[in-house]
Amino acid sequence: MPLEQVRHAIRSGDLLGAYDAAMAAMADGNDDRELRFLLVLALARMGDTDRAYALFERYDLAVDASEDILSLRARLLKDRAIAATCASRAPLFEAASQAYLEAHSQFGGYFSLINAASLSRLAGSVDQSSQLARRVIADPDVAAPTSYFAAASAAEAWLLLGDAERAIAAATAARALANADLGPRGSTVRQFTLLGDADDVSAELAERLCALLRPPPVLFFAGHIFQPDDAIEAAIAARIDAVMAASGTAIAYGALACGADILCAEAALRRGAELHVVLPFATEDFIAESVVPGGASWLPRFQAALAAAQSVTFASEAAYVGDPEQFQYGSNLAMGMTLLRAAHLHCGAEMLAIWNGAPPRGSGGTGGDVLRWRGLGRVAHVIDPGAIVRPPVAKARPSPVAITATRCQRAILFTDYAGFSRLGEHDLPGFWANVMGHVAAVLATAEAAIDFRNSWGDAVFAVIDDLEIAARVALDIVSGPMVSSRDGGMRVGLHFGPVYRMVDPITGVDGYIGTEVTRAARIEPITPVGQVYVTQPYAAMLALAGNAQFRLEYAGKVSLAKHYGTMALYRLSR
Repeated sequence: MPLEQVRHAIRSGDLLGAYDAAMAAMADGNDDRELRFLLVLALARMGDTDRAYALFERYDLAVDASEDILSLRARLLKDRAIAATCASRAPLFEAASQAYLEAHSQFGGYFSLINAASLSRLAGSVDQSSQLARRVIADPDVAAPTSYFAAASAAEAWLLLGDAERAIAAATAARALANADLGPRGSTVRQFTLLGDADDVSAELAERLCALLRPPPVLFFAGHIFQPDDAIEAAIAARIDAVMAASGTAIAYGALACGADILCAEAALRRGAELHVVLPFATEDFIAESVVPGGASWLPRFQAALAAAQSVTFASEAAYVGDPEQFQYGSNLAMGMTLLRAAHLHCGAEMLAIWNGAPPRGSGGTGGDVLRWRGLGRVAHVIDPGAIVRPPVAKARPSPVAITATRCQRAILFTDYAGFSRLGEHDLPGFWANVMGHVAAVLATAEAAIDFRNSWGDAVFAVIDDLEIAARVALDIVSGPMVSSRDGGMRVGLHFGPVYRMVDPITGVDGYIGTEVTRAARIEPITPVGQVYVTQPYAAMLALAGNAQFRLEYAGKVSLAKHYGTMALYRLSR
């Protein structure tokens, strides 16, 4: 059932999955009120506060609302307070606290009451916060908790009252009651972290409670391919099991190459963990390049793990063209997706590498992945596989024709002006001078990073060698002038992926072509005016860059222009 699918995704902290499932069910005509509530909740937990609030209002959720729905509205008010400047936060926190109190007055639940207490503290009302916290403790369900939320509410109340011993005991009970539901634990950690920043709340105690309740780190796995060997595999598998047990692995991302990848995937599945497979290119090509070279016995294991995975993502749906960067592109996507999921759960992210410590045999490889991961300041657990027999490095595929082309990974930008076709003849000179002049000025600020640019009419195509600069350029473009208030504005689609660089036989200058250029071109037409949409690979790479000046909000799986299928997209902002 769609509703249960969405509920499960929310409980496990799979907010992207919850959003997609809810949107798909609604597209099929399911207008269940709880489905809409869960959709808004997923957006709220992803940090997309403005869109969540807009949908809350559009769906009229406040009409004949339950305590959960009224609490969601209060939560959105709280999120607006968090995003506000310090000077305006206190009254906004107080308004959110009052909204929770209104929910409590109607339904009497402890959940709305504990939130009112915490937000009252954040608003600076210490006495009121303490009084409300004591009322929470007096609730029979909280005094003898049998559910996660009741025990977590007790821990929160004792934190507000400064009783470390009772707070820790309640948090310990909450952890035991949480089962496999990681989403609620992530939300609690967010709340305790917020309280730890309050002036009169113990930051040390708040962090001790977070350490008890924080979901286990999301795992990215990678490693060497090798030929089957029962004894060696058993030894490696035992060590993988030990690392996952110590880390508490419940969510894992990686590929499914023969050897290390499949062993890690099988270990995750044995634990009952979510397995998210990320393949660098088309399945059949991946099997030919990364599964059967290790021996035919790996194929059924690959197929079994793939079938058991909760999700399968392709970095590119293109074929393998003999470019080793395609493998690196897939690894980068898996790493970035790991970080994005960890951010939603307010937990850590770790790597498990089956690596012999030798330098990479080609571009990237396991050694390169470990170096990159550790360069982010993240933990990488390394298992030396010992005397494995690795297949020979595959030779590059010869090109069917004699051409001069190089492969590289680049940010790909497409933009146009919505409403251009409606402009009158007298508007065109002003459009060219002002709107396109603004775009030219923005591109000029990034001159050194721009490998290619072209325009035709209102459209611009640019290839940029730095994805952070590309993000800044895109946001600057959409902030530019319009011809008039009724004529639309600029919209930008951004993608990141491997492309061919070669001389354009028509113009005689370097140009960029490839499947990823085509994919990028299909994003801009479905992007709302004044916004920047980026692909999941772009979002993942931006997460790897760790640049806090940009924000990503999930837009869902969107149907692309010209019947080019669907793609997971994010809204980019500052």
